[in-house]
Amino acid sequence: MLLSLSRSLLIVLVSVVSAKKEMPLPDPPTTMEEMRDVLLFTGSFKWMFWLCLFGYCMAVYRVVLDLKPTIRYAHGLVLGIVSATGGSTIAAILCGKPVPIVANEALIPALAATWSVMYMLPDQCLAVIKNTSMGSIFARCSPLATSPTDATPALIAFAMAPAASPTRRSGATS
Repeated sequence: MLLSLSRSLLIVLVSVVSAKKEMPLPDPPTTMEEMRDVLLFTGSFKWMFWLCLFGYCMAVYRVVLDLKPTIRYAHGLVLGIVSATGGSTIAAILCGKPVPIVANEALIPALAATWSVMYMLPDQCLAVIKNTSMGSIFARCSPLATSPTDATPALIAFAMAPAASPTRRSGATS
């Protein structure tokens, strides 16, 4: 036992002594390189893309939950996706054409995941958006929350309105 321990220590000592000189560490990145990585979501800041994406999704669905807290799951999911992807989506739907979502293929799964969490835990999620500095940044940056000509409330009101009952004209006979 003692012999094997001393043999192991001797091997470690010989390997340390005979080791090659270590390579010098690379220079740390400059401030501009760090900013480039943050803004382009590269390098050690790849996680920043997901933070910004889910923050944007939370800001989109905050509008939906604020305007209609009792919205159904499927209605909220569709309204959030249509609101987040912009006017080109609505124009394509109205024309009966396929909707090309070319901005980022991660947007739709992120919207679905965010809506699932926000639908199940609305109070906690809205508290994060409204009561934290990070949440308030995303809430202010959302085009849905700050645009004076926001179509989202009208879209939600239209989608949630009860179906109009057929009316009879005054001169018509049955």
